[in-house]
Amino acid sequence: MNYSLCYMNKNRRKRMATTTEIAKKAGVSQATASRVMNGDNSVSEEKRTRVLEALKELGMSVRENPRRRGRKVMIGFLQLEGSETEPAVIIRKQNALLKFLPEGWNLVLVRQGTHPLSLESSFLKGELHGLILTGYAGEHRNELVRALSKIPHVWLNSHNLGSGGTTVLMGNEFAGRMAAEFLIRKQTRNPLVLSFRSGNPGLFPKVDGFRFHYFSRNLPCSVLEWKTPDNRNFENCTVSELEKSLEELLPEILRGKFDGIFIPDERMATLFHRGLSRRLNRKDFPRLTACGSCPEYFSGLYPRPTVINLNPELVAKLALEKLQSALRNDSMEENISVIVNPILIPGDEIS
Repeated sequence: MNYSLCYMNKNRRKRMATTTEIAKKAGVSQATASRVMNGDNSVSEEKRTRVLEALKELGMSVRENPRRRGRKVMIGFLQLEGSETEPAVIIRKQNALLKFLPEGWNLVLVRQGTHPLSLESSFLKGELHGLILTGYAGEHRNELVRALSKIPHVWLNSHNLGSGGTTVLMGNEFAGRMAAEFLIRKQTRNPLVLSFRSGNPGLFPKVDGFRFHYFSRNLPCSVLEWKTPDNRNFENCTVSELEKSLEELLPEILRGKFDGIFIPDERMATLFHRGLSRRLNRKDFPRLTACGSCPEYFSGLYPRPTVINLNPELVAKLALEKLQSALRNDSMEENISVIVNPILIPGDEIS
């Protein structure tokens, strides 16, 4: 297929560069040029580089604001492998982005596992104008870093892989400190933080933030590990498996007579609350504090835990603003991180 790509000549008039011209400039066959432009990863790295250099020399204006041409801005949302698997959390992220999506923008869900060369190809052909990514790169990490060096993008609560782009992060460590300060203000005398294995690197800063806040106040704080089956990440365990492991842990917690407990994940906090309800009267409940971004998890729970809401809507809003700026300025800031402070939502008070 003979693709036509737009570039600007010296007189600032638009002209069309065909695949034949690109192939000739790169010193490759037309079929090879076409395969590179279509994201075919069977092309050798040397030939692929020559084609991309030819495109660059031709001055391809693929980052031109498509709205000036009366076209929609196509923004890809890519949930990388090894990232969040809970449907409720994924849907909430997508809904938050849709809520603040600028006029004239379309959010396109990119299939998980899409090869980075295909993303690069879609960008070069003007089918994709920017990316919002979440999660952690796996098998094709190096290819993804290379592709993202060309595509305007923002990382959504994840870890930036390359030297460009903005990362908008939830304030995980601050959330842990906020939970600790809340329990201190409530005069909790014997606090506990539960830790457990997770594939989310953001969980551990919450635990560390909680512990450090107590340490900085010279106050005692206990830590217990909720051991998951076969030491798997809790995201990879079934509800029944987690409930069984909790039943083994609860006697130790009850013996400790903890009057305040911090659980850094809303799913685990919900399971913990239900397990505790089977053993304690409501009036005997310790003060529970949890981190999360989906209030639906705590629907119907009484007493309702205090929630450190990680503010996913503001995270989405800032991510879109940063991407707008990258598209408008045709540039990407270098390793910029924006930390969004969480919000404390008090739970039920037991009289």
